[in-house]
Amino acid sequence: MKTTTISPFIALLITVSFLACTPEQNIEPAKELQSRSAAFFDYGSEVFYLGDHNPQLLPATSPSLEGEFKATPDLLAIDPHTGSIDLTKSETGLTYRISFTAKNGQVFERNLTVAGMDYQTSAIDFSKSVYWKPTYIGEEGAAMPEAQFTQLKDVASGINYAAALDEYTGAVNMKKLIKIAGLKAGEGRIFEVKYQLGDKSDYAQNSIRINVYYSPDLHEAPYEYQLATGLIEGAARESDEAAFEEINKQRPPLGVGGE
Repeated sequence: MKTTTISPFIALLITVSFLACTPEQNIEPAKELQSRSAAFFDYGSEVFYLGDHNPQLLPATSPSLEGEFKATPDLLAIDPHTGSIDLTKSETGLTYRISFTAKNGQVFERNLTVAGMDYQTSAIDFSKSVYWKPTYIGEEGAAMPEAQFTQLKDVASGINYAAALDEYTGAVNMKKLIKIAGLKAGEGRIFEVKYQLGDKSDYAQNSIRINVYYSPDLHEAPYEYQLATGLIEGAARESDEAAFEEINKQRPPLGVGGE
């Protein structure tokens, strides 16, 4: 009987072809591996809009372990046991870091954004500009939608100072607000901005609180305010980096007006 010999080159080609067609059973995407954690949870999306969903937002996938949910910053109305979120009681315009810590020590985290407007902690130097402008926080790369800003209310007195608020952009004329609201040097007040957006929230009534502080000389504002707004820079800022980060997490956002 004649024996057929396969050349080494052909054998190599067959081996390579077989390996190329064989699924790689031991390699899984990081996301899939992560989803196999017993502490895994998911809300089905990363961005949510006020008025676009049932106010009670439940995880689409819940952990299979007992543990506790927590959100940072702590302005998200989240049930620590179920992970249910009440959007109507949460501050919008923020991206939250939600974590689930199981009793056995396992931890799973993810980001969740509640779309809306946010005012970044800032120093408004009247010699350069009088406006404190908000930023739209929503889907990545999304432009600011059509908007209507209706109130700039002093939380303590209930007086509406909408004359200092641009009804289309939400920019606060800090110099005008300080004048008509009668803020004295060294005084701060909390105001509430009410607005509606033409995004997926479909013009649902929304609001954000802001902290307005008046310092005629910006460099005479309290040290922590100077630190938070970037008036202190260089080595001094670097030495207090932790304090800077902590102050910037505080809400409502701070606007210091002066020259």
